[in-house]
Amino acid sequence: MPLSYNLSQSMTMSLNSTTATSYWASSFIRAHNGIDYLALAHVLDNFPGPNPTVYRGSLLSITNTSQYTPFEVFSSVSSVFTKSGIFNASFPDFGFGVTSQTDPLGPMRMWCTIPGAEYDITFEQSSPVLLNGALGMFTSNIGDSVHEWSMPAGKTTGTLTIDGKKVTIDSQNSNTWYDRQFGGAPSTWTWFELHVTDPRTRKVIPMSVWVYPFEEAITGSFASVREANGVQKIVPVTTFTPSKRTWTSKATNITYALDWTLGFADGTRLSISSKRDDQELAAPGGVFPAYEGYIEGKGTYQDIAGASVYGVVEILALTSA
Repeated sequence: MPLSYNLSQSMTMSLNSTTATSYWASSFIRAHNGIDYLALAHVLDNFPGPNPTVYRGSLLSITNTSQYTPFEVFSSVSSVFTKSGIFNASFPDFGFGVTSQTDPLGPMRMWCTIPGAEYDITFEQSSPVLLNGALGMFTSNIGDSVHEWSMPAGKTTGTLTIDGKKVTIDSQNSNTWYDRQFGGAPSTWTWFELHVTDPRTRKVIPMSVWVYPFEEAITGSFASVREANGVQKIVPVTTFTPSKRTWTSKATNITYALDWTLGFADGTRLSISSKRDDQELAAPGGVFPAYEGYIEGKGTYQDIAGASVYGVVEILALTSA
């Protein structure tokens, strides 16, 4: 697939210096204690003001969703890069970056010592990339050129600390999705990281799905799909229906949908649900909120029944409902 930029260079730059640049990862983990977890890590750099960097994330037990710890912190750290230009953000209680001093696309490490969200995870950028918008670029509803590529299933190793005890990650049954975005973003959005199981082959199909307002039409909604044979395609979203089941944040007064029906032009139709209501990340005082929730669902894939799906939903809403 052609690209509008170099992947290695994209790890160290933002095409629009006035907007934040994003490094994001979600690790779906099977630990050797037999429990499944979701660990999130996110660094946004280049905010205006005295605290130009925000780091946030969470640790959720998928097996027992009552176990959940989110965090979000604004920092005065002025650079998230090493002297050699490699992305490596380090804070007193959190870090996220490339482990190599020379290869921007080398293995990455995400670690956190915040109580309840303690992890030390390394993942390889070993899965073929998924180019959002076909070329790794699309236009937002405010005219920005959004640049985004995703690495959907990197080999994952490391440990979690659960109730004061370290547990090892089962690397054979764990994977990490890494997402690099820069250059801009829509004003509001619902974004889905989806791992859809094809009922015919049982292979997992990664999808990055953007839904955002665009000239009062659904044409600003599309799925970037990497099929099992390596073919990448863009599929219009024809149905996006949030449910009446919602959760309202006490910190921000924002009301978030918790279920969705998604339909694509290729016959894929999925019913998706957030598995825990309160999965909002926000800095103290409800500053800069976003919903980052673990989701599961089922439906059809290309008109074939029996598809299953898991992943993450991200919701950025500017106003309360």
